Amino acid sequence: MKNEYLLDTNIVITLLKSTAVPLHIKNPLAGAVISIVTEIELLSYPSLTKADDQVFRDCLRHLTILPITELAKEHAIALRKKYRLKLADALISGTALAFGLCVITEDKELLRIEEITVQGINAL
Repeated sequence: MKNEYLLDTNIVITLLKSTAVPLHIKNPLAGAVISIVTEIELLSYPSLTKADDQVFRDCLRHLTILPITELAKEHAIALRKKYRLKLADALISGTALAFGLCVITEDKELLRIEEITVQGINAL
């Protein structure tokens, strides 16, 4: 299936906390991917317990993780300049733009970005 959605970090956390169903078998997520930035954010959270770390790692094994390509980097630079985004938000947005993906997020800062399509969790 063609990837359509790039999940922001806050969405992955919300989904993992809201259900005991493994993320990889939820039908609405069949076309979802994440940025390598999300992987880093999930696994480096300061108060991450060993149990949460294992849940995140299990989830990540079933998701496609997109790299920061040269094009994504250039988009991130332009978006960060234009919208004064945090580095992680710029990289996730730049990745979405480079791969032509809709960002699923609850981050209101990303709603300002005209160059990408942004939707809330209800889009899933």
